[in-house]
Amino acid sequence: MKSLSLSLKDLYPLIRQTLENGQEVYITIRGNSMSPFLFDGRDQAVFAPLPPRPIRKGDIIFYQRKNGQFVMHRVYKVEKGGQMTLLGDAQWTLEKGIEPHQLRAFVPRVVRKGKEISCEKGFYHRLMTLWQFRIRFPRIAKLCLKCLHLAGKIRRLIAGKTA
Repeated sequence: MKSLSLSLKDLYPLIRQTLENGQEVYITIRGNSMSPFLFDGRDQAVFAPLPPRPIRKGDIIFYQRKNGQFVMHRVYKVEKGGQMTLLGDAQWTLEKGIEPHQLRAFVPRVVRKGKEISCEKGFYHRLMTLWQFRIRFPRIAKLCLKCLHLAGKIRRLIAGKTA
C-alpha cells in the first residue's frame, strides 16, 4: 500500500468536504505534542464531524489557530462563553482563548498499532482525564514519565534477551 504525505493546509479542503458529508477521516499523527499517548508516524486520529453535544473537558479536537496552523489537542477547560483552553498531552503550557468557530473536527477514536481506541469512554478516557492533573502537579508527573521511560527500556531489554 502506497502512502502520500501532504500538509494539513493542502489536505484540509478534502477533510472539510468529507466531514461535511458526515464521514470520518483517518489521519496519521504528525508531531509529538500528543505523546506519550499518541506517537508521530505510528498512530492515527479519526476525525469526525463535531458532535451534537457540547465539547467538554478531555475531548480531543482538531482546530485552526488564528495564524492558520492546524493542531490537534485535548480540551483542558471550557469557559461559560464557549472559549476553550487546550493542551497537548506532551505540553506544559495551556493554550487559552480558542473559540468554537476555530474547531474543525472532533476525535472520537484513535488507532494505535491497528487497534481502535475510544477517546470518549473507557480506560483510555479515564487515563487522559487523570493525565491532565499534571499541570497542577508537574513534579509528580515528570517523575511518572521518567518511570514509564525506564519501564519501557527494561521491557525492551528483557524482550531482546528472550528473542
